Amino acid sequence: MSAGQRQQREAQRQWAREQKADLKLHRDVQDIDHHVIQKGFGFLYAMLRADLPGEEEETLAKYVQELFDSEMRTLPKPEAGDQRAEIQGTAYEFDQWVMARVAEFVARANSVETARRFYRPILELGPAGKYWVEDFLQSWIVQGLQVSKDQKGYAAIWQEMVAYAETLPAWQPGDGNYRCRAEGLAVNLMGFSDAGVPVLGDAKYRDLIGSMAATFKRWADRGLKYGSAASWFAYFLRTESGQVLLAQGIKQLAKTVSSLHDREWQHHDLGALFTEVLSLCWKHRQKDVQKDAELQAAFLNILTVLCARDIPEALHLRTKVSEILGTL
Repeated sequence: MSAGQRQQREAQRQWAREQKADLKLHRDVQDIDHHVIQKGFGFLYAMLRADLPGEEEETLAKYVQELFDSEMRTLPKPEAGDQRAEIQGTAYEFDQWVMARVAEFVARANSVETARRFYRPILELGPAGKYWVEDFLQSWIVQGLQVSKDQKGYAAIWQEMVAYAETLPAWQPGDGNYRCRAEGLAVNLMGFSDAGVPVLGDAKYRDLIGSMAATFKRWADRGLKYGSAASWFAYFLRTESGQVLLAQGIKQLAKTVSSLHDREWQHHDLGALFTEVLSLCWKHRQKDVQKDAELQAAFLNILTVLCARDIPEALHLRTKVSEILGTL
């Protein structure tokens, strides 16, 4: 390169370094021993799972609120319209512990009004605070479902949580189907994670998922253009509770299956996942596939794409389906 080109490249690198530094939001962590606080409040786990008299219930609420306020004061909030900021570092064990206790308290309180005081400031952190947001959302599923004694109340809070996230600019999906910063958060918002799916997918939550069908549909209409979201959704549809959404899910996957990039098919093993979803649908909902024209069209659309990709299991499924529906 010429001297001018070398100078220009160095200037670009320097600019990139400066921009990257400027995008970091630094926490105001207090100079206290969080390990001592966590151990000292270890009794909260038991309190959150016990039947408490009114006075002790108020004490529990006070403890959780003070811990939450102390935690949130350390987390800088990104400025409105700033889509690139990122809080420096990752969540500590104490941060994860606080988010878990908050999620449990929200589920236990079974109050939409109470829930808003906690989940709104967390969701407003957006991708800039993705580690803390993800910790809360995963705890909401894994620990919150264990603590909740009212699935209808839990669903009401969860539905409002999703609706609120949809109003936040930082949570909006991008115009194309390339990766966006909120993609991982949106997946966790619906309970999809390595820890969340095994819990949420239990058969005892079939009614909960059924009551959330409209919310899952709205989420899928926005997010399934991303390969990771499509893979998590298909993974969930295979579970005992997820099968409640099988027919609806296949119709939605059919809208995006042809637009997913080859790299996403390979990276997320979409061929195997989609084929298993179709196989489950054919096994448990064959009559629905035969009678519901929209479902049948969606089912065959996905199957055609899978066969075009020479997925062995899909080719085998096509043979079985052809025997009932005719030549495909």
